[in-house]
Parts: sequence; structure tokens; C-alpha cells
Amino acid sequence: MTTASPARNGFTLLELLVSTGIFVMGFTAIYALFLQGVRDRHAAEHATRCSLAASSILAELRLHAGRESDAPWAPSDYLGDGMGADDPESFYPYLDQPGIW
Repeated sequence: MTTASPARNGFTLLELLVSTGIFVMGFTAIYALFLQGVRDRHAAEHATRCSLAASSILAELRLHAGRESDAPWAPSDYLGDGMGADDPESFYPYLDQPGIW
């Protein structure tokens, strides 16, 4: 007489623990990649804004260079934030650089 072994239904606890561990490690790796992407986007946006501001200031300096006796104006004579606002009331004077003028 042979005894029939009961049918195996479901997963063992060890299989569930291993599969959960693999899932958690994969999710953590993907989340770390996402966070690094957010940091890189923020750094790129900051670099782009700095580059735009610097090029705007240089363009403004080139526009006004040589208007008075072939010398650029002193920084205290410049008005504006380098972003091309049309309203002179909204401009702020540049800060003087000690020792340059």
C-alpha cells in the first residue's frame, strides 16, 4: 500500500522571505537612482541659471563699454539685474567692487 503525499499548495516562508528581500533591494536601487537624477537636475538648472546671468551681465557690459572716454563705466553707474527688465524703477544698482575703480 502506498501513501499519497499531500499536494503542495502555496509558498514556504523561506521562499517568501527571499523574494521579499530581492524586491526590497531592487526597489532601493531604483529609488537611489531616482534621487540622484533629482540632484543632477537641480545642479544642471543652477548651472544654467548662473551661465545665463553671467552672459547677460557680459552683454550689458559690452553694450555700455566705451561710452565715456573709451573706458567702461564704473559698476556703480550700471543699473539693472542683467535680466533685461524694461522698467528702470525695478532696476537695482550693481555693488561696487573695491579696488577695481
